Amino acid sequence: MPKTPKYARVIFDLPFERQFHYLIPEGLKGKAAVGKRVTAPFGKKILPGFIVGVDEKTVIPQKKIKTVLEVLDDEPLVNQEMLRLTRWLSGYYFCPWGKALFEAVPAAVKQGKPKGKEKKVFSSLIKAAKSKFIPTKEQSQALRLITNYLEKGASDVILLFGKEGSGKAEVYLQGIDFCLQMGKQAIILVPEISKAEPVIKRLSRQYGREVGILHSRLSRRKHYAEWQRIKKGGVKIVVGTRAAIFAPFKNLGLIVLTDEHDSSYKEEGVPRYHAREVAVERARLNKALVILTSATPSLETFYRAERKKIKMAVFSERVDRNFFPEVEIVDISQEKFSRRILSPLLEEAIREKLRNKEQVILFFNRRGFATSLSCRQCGFVIRCPNCNLPLVFHQADKMARCHYCGHRQLVPSVCPRCFSSYIRYFGLGIEKVEEAVNKIFRGSRVIKIDSETLHRKKDYQNLLKSFRDGDGDFLIGTQVLTKIWDFPKVTLVGIISADVILNLPDFRSGERTFQLLSQLANQLAKGRKRTKMIIQTLHPDHSSLRAVKKDDFRSFYQEEIKFRRELNYPPFSHFANIILRGKDEAAVKKASQRLFSKLRGVKDQKGLEILGPVSPAYAKMKGKSRRLIILKAREVKKLQSFLTAGFKRFSPGSDINISVDVDPLRVL
Repeated sequence: MPKTPKYARVIFDLPFERQFHYLIPEGLKGKAAVGKRVTAPFGKKILPGFIVGVDEKTVIPQKKIKTVLEVLDDEPLVNQEMLRLTRWLSGYYFCPWGKALFEAVPAAVKQGKPKGKEKKVFSSLIKAAKSKFIPTKEQSQALRLITNYLEKGASDVILLFGKEGSGKAEVYLQGIDFCLQMGKQAIILVPEISKAEPVIKRLSRQYGREVGILHSRLSRRKHYAEWQRIKKGGVKIVVGTRAAIFAPFKNLGLIVLTDEHDSSYKEEGVPRYHAREVAVERARLNKALVILTSATPSLETFYRAERKKIKMAVFSERVDRNFFPEVEIVDISQEKFSRRILSPLLEEAIREKLRNKEQVILFFNRRGFATSLSCRQCGFVIRCPNCNLPLVFHQADKMARCHYCGHRQLVPSVCPRCFSSYIRYFGLGIEKVEEAVNKIFRGSRVIKIDSETLHRKKDYQNLLKSFRDGDGDFLIGTQVLTKIWDFPKVTLVGIISADVILNLPDFRSGERTFQLLSQLANQLAKGRKRTKMIIQTLHPDHSSLRAVKKDDFRSFYQEEIKFRRELNYPPFSHFANIILRGKDEAAVKKASQRLFSKLRGVKDQKGLEILGPVSPAYAKMKGKSRRLIILKAREVKKLQSFLTAGFKRFSPGSDINISVDVDPLRVL
């Protein structure tokens, strides 16, 4: 008879990499199994953890070994595939396995036994009448490529690349139909759940309750109930945001990432994974297919497609009969525009639209009224005491705020340094744009939408509905406007300043500008009317803006890829950001120098660059000083092995926190 394992290897949701051995007591030997959660003593606490292995022996002295207290699950919560996936994620993104594994389960299970009843599982496949689909030649070619891979059960990646309205969505939806007919399951990832509503409606009409939805807006209880419904086999298709990539399917055949370029797919907290890379690895483990869709793919993805590392299906023509807007670029560097928020061209275009009873959207990606407050007498700038960043003045409540830590204070009546009364507002914020519009177009109805006005999910929906219903002439907004919208009466979008994004201190600023403005232009195209976008900028000849004007991704790509190649930036290399944080600035500097020296001491330096330590763009945030070290390598495996060697037996000190971000979307 096989021997019964006596010891469990357990990992916890803790910020270090280690498996801990625990004795399995006699009463739990029949219950303890890999993939189940247990509670176990850890120091003075009792913590939930996952069993990731069971052994008959241990090298831990019997006097020191502790005992499992309770097995929390009747069945394993995670299977071997999810253990392998999270182990890979841990290695790729240089984070503890426990952090990766706990990311793959609902928040409700992290603290112990979740409360609440599970929803009833419906297992019948509801078949509704499909709308008649007559594919174009390009759609037929893409569908053949997809179905061939699904039939073979081969793992690969296909990029559906083409203009908005070119029929990419119909192709991947047909691919999902084929996948389900083969008895397999599918995941559709969206950057934001608001963008998934048309897809959810379409799939729900056809498959009813076998469509599951996972996203952060669900309460913990609802999220857990939906996750259990998926796990028990009541769902064939999951639609969700980034974390839905971990949906507990057992027979996965297809993963779709819509708008694969969107930065929302990158997790900013630990583990700092990118859902696209996790999708590719999960597909490899399951011999499944990944479909990426985008009109403006990330440089990394398009480069892979150009190099034949992944497959690509091109959609060159729109099938929705919408017109891409006429795009005009206005040079505002001239002296006559220096004090104007709206150029004469944009102002006259707005007047024309208002005369025709049409609507206008103005986009400016900067919150507040003024971006800084300073003394004209001595130059003193009013800064956040926690982050040392200039405070932003908000007209609505007459408060100066920090957009990073939330600090807020009244504007001083006199300068704290020289005691003069010459405190003035500088810089342009969206509230000042709103004020200017109200002055120039008196009597017009203005709706402003930014993160300051959105406190609940319904706020966003109500403001958009109000504008759609004709209750406003203007919609003025920040980046939240790039979410999906459909305003048939909007015929003009004005970009107050493209330079707000273009001048960010990051090598991806040009790419972000092109993607963001292209997205706005394509949203405008949905009106099926002759529409216009006017872009105000200090850099009218920038390649990103010229490519937006021509609606030409390839011309943008060709210019940008030259720049990336010359400086050895992604996709020609991989980065890792190492950030050290602490309240004591001197201690942070000292620790960063020690780490830098240790990294320099790693033997194999070939193909690797170490930059720093330096102060990042935001040298202080939320009361903590920050130092940055950047690693750059040709191959990600080189980066990972170097990080492992560099951090071996390195301790920064108890008051200093270190975070590592592999393949960051922002370097500075």
